[in-house]
Amino acid sequence: MKWLGVKGYAKSLRNALEALNAVANNLDIPYQVRKEALKIHKKAFFKKLTRGRKTEALIGACLYIASKETDYPLSIKNLSNACSTSVKEIARNERFINRFVKTRKQITTASFISKFCHTLKLDETTLTQAIRNSKKIKGNMRNDVKAAVSIYLTGTVSIRKLSSVTGISRGHLGKKTKEICFLMKR
Repeated sequence: MKWLGVKGYAKSLRNALEALNAVANNLDIPYQVRKEALKIHKKAFFKKLTRGRKTEALIGACLYIASKETDYPLSIKNLSNACSTSVKEIARNERFINRFVKTRKQITTASFISKFCHTLKLDETTLTQAIRNSKKIKGNMRNDVKAAVSIYLTGTVSIRKLSSVTGISRGHLGKKTKEICFLMKR
């Protein structure tokens, strides 16, 4: 009877590792983020926080927390698509794990700018100009939106191309750009 518990424990962690690698391979997540996500999942597992929760949602939450810890910009929307769960479920699990594991860090706007510029194959001058623009932007706004708008304000990328890379709708980017331009003129 004693060995049954060990088998279940090992099997559960192995399944979580396989699910984590599948999602990470799908999104091309670097090794450091995977390692951090596995560490967070193990902490949650040993604190018995994973019981009764879907493995995919837990893996998505752990990857999201790990991306914040390692400053690798990863949107929760992309994670939900890769994990085949809802954004709401991943966010709920992320809050639950954060409550007990105590890891809370935000991804900076500069990290998002770097990722988007790399994806769009923009040069260093555009990157530095976008970072300068983001520092001028005041107001309460998500960091990925702030990064996208600051790249758009450099004038090197169309809003359509930026929208397809960032996953933010063209209408939302246009609306936020108008708001920021109005605030910057003040």
